[in-house]
Order: sequence, then structure tokens, then C-alpha cells
Amino acid sequence: MVEIEGAVERISYYDEDNFFTVARLAVRGEDETLTAVGYFPSIEVGEVLRLKGNWVLHKDYGYQFKVDFYETLVPTTVREIENYLASGVIKGIGPVTAKKIVDMFKENALEIMEMSPEQLLKVEGIGEKRLQTICASYEKQKETREVMLFLQQYGIGPGLAAKVYKTYGD
Repeated sequence: MVEIEGAVERISYYDEDNFFTVARLAVRGEDETLTAVGYFPSIEVGEVLRLKGNWVLHKDYGYQFKVDFYETLVPTTVREIENYLASGVIKGIGPVTAKKIVDMFKENALEIMEMSPEQLLKVEGIGEKRLQTICASYEKQKETREVMLFLQQYGIGPGLAAKVYKTYGD
């Protein structure tokens, strides 16, 4: 099994019923991209992922990385953090607000959101109501990731884990 880390650049296909996804990833530390295929119940442009799987040759689309397991990684660089926040994965934060947050908090932006989100009120354009939206959305994303990681540690692959999550929730 091969392990690759990268940031989601584009989602080419997403099936809302079974979560089958075709995505383009920028490989961490390299100047190349790859096409990843697999079951991702919650995936957004800008997310940083660790993928485990194997290369397959698709008759029409060429080489693709077939994902058996994945986990969402915490973005570590300022660029990764800004791209993650700008992706829309967290309601209430778009590209402009993401830039403001990262400009103010740098590499600590996600830690601030996790540990003391009230500090986001210092960012121009974020008031109490918007902060509530951001916090609720951030918690929902966190719950989804935690459930998926929990199921995968017991050998439940992303496809089945996605079905379990969709059926039973968190």
C-alpha cells in the first residue's frame, strides 16, 4: 500500500448518495498533482489529506490513485491554512475572511479557532453572529472527521464508513 499526502485542488466528481469522489491533489513537497478516486464523505478544496491506496490504470483516464483509507491532516503552512479556510469548508469564512484571519494569526489560526474562537472577533468583518456560524460549522467538520477516523482505525474503509456515518450520524 502506498501513502501520499496532498492538498485538494479540485473536485471533479462527487456522488452525494455514496460519496464516490474524483479529486485532483497537489502532492505535498512536490510540483506534481495526481487524480485520487475513492469514497470521501466530507472533502473540500483546500483540505490536506493523507491517502493510503494503490495506483490503478483506468482505461479512459490513465493512472489514478485508488484510495483505500484516508485521513484529514491539519494544514501546517500559512498557505495551506489560508487555502483550507478559503475553500468554504467552514461556513462564514470565504477567501477574503480567510486571508484576514491568516494575516492576523499566521500559523496559529486553526489553533485559535479550536481553543479560543472568541479571538476571531478581532478580525474585521467577524461579529458575534458570524462567529456563531463559524464555530458551529467548524465543530460539525471536526465531528465528521473524528467519526471517520474512529471507524477507519477498526479497518472500516471510507466507503463503508461513509454509509455508516450517513445512516447513523455522529
